[in-house]
Amino acid sequence: MRFLIKHKGGSGLGERGVAFVLVIGAVVFFLIFFLVFIDVAYVYYVRGQLHNAADAATLAAVAKTQEGSCSLDRTPATTEAILFASKNSAAGEPVAITSGDVIYGRWDGTTRLFTSCAEDSAVTVNAVKVIARKTVGLVFGRLVNALNMLPGASAIATRPPRAEVPFAICIDTCDIVPGKLYFEHDVPANQQVAWTLLQDNPSVNSNDLSDFICNGTEVKACGKSVYVSGGEHESVLKDLRCAFKDPLYDSLHKVCAVGACDTQGDHVLSWTVITAVLRNDNPGPGSCGHDEKWFCGKCLKKNEGTPRQYTVDRYAEIIITDVIPESEGGGSFCRTCPDYSPIPDEGEEEEELIKISGSIRCENCPNPNFMGHIPALVK
Repeated sequence: MRFLIKHKGGSGLGERGVAFVLVIGAVVFFLIFFLVFIDVAYVYYVRGQLHNAADAATLAAVAKTQEGSCSLDRTPATTEAILFASKNSAAGEPVAITSGDVIYGRWDGTTRLFTSCAEDSAVTVNAVKVIARKTVGLVFGRLVNALNMLPGASAIATRPPRAEVPFAICIDTCDIVPGKLYFEHDVPANQQVAWTLLQDNPSVNSNDLSDFICNGTEVKACGKSVYVSGGEHESVLKDLRCAFKDPLYDSLHKVCAVGACDTQGDHVLSWTVITAVLRNDNPGPGSCGHDEKWFCGKCLKKNEGTPRQYTVDRYAEIIITDVIPESEGGGSFCRTCPDYSPIPDEGEEEEELIKISGSIRCENCPNPNFMGHIPALVK
């Protein structure tokens, strides 16, 4: 009987020993898990740094990206991406990307999908994707036979088009070659243009229109209801001429006689701008009073105080080759332009107009084939 009691007592000590071993095993397991978690957390931290580098690189690249076919040389944009990536650090070192990490293609704003030139060489390039990677050595991952991890991050940026001049055309003007666009004279609807601040505000005055030009304003206008003025706004047209003639104003979108517009005094040949296109819900012609003109389906007063409301339907790309106000002299533009005042004498009926080159290229809002000025991350 004593033997059986002692045996029972020995069995109790054995159970405590097993429990102790289990506790030690659990502690070791959780310790390994915790140490590996430290490595994983560090990898995620590095991945965040790579995201910052990819964002910076793709924004820098798309700012210099030339829209068009995949075959265009975009070396300057690639160089810019590599430079800006290196200005960021990950795991204590500058982020290094190669030209192969800078991918050009097309961003579809509707489907929110990016198609690279490698996937489809026929796409029109309007976006850049940058991939940043970094090999990270693990300190505690060796416990589970993991020596390194390769976190990566990518970013896609484009330059969404926005209306960047304070005037609009009617949809009737799309895809034709009018040669000239008139502000004031009674001409066919497809040759007319009118002033607008691209705002749902009936106040469309000369000072605000000039500020729009002076400040280089851009407006995401598609689908918006905006007020349009049929007034002359002569001082604003002078300011627009000054902006056109100044080679350093929006120089990236101008062509000068010497090529690039990078020096004050360069002769500007053309200026490519994006403007709003207004919907026409009432194709004319309509019958208007003597102080009105038929513009884009409505009778628009020929004075500055009674604007009408329209809806922006799409964007248009226009190549301006000259701006002809009614008289010489500068307006209220923020840059002085004493040498830009002389205007060609083309007769009384050839004033208050914008000369343009080629056809007016209109595109639907979600997926236009041309790019705006301001880079934006889209993914």
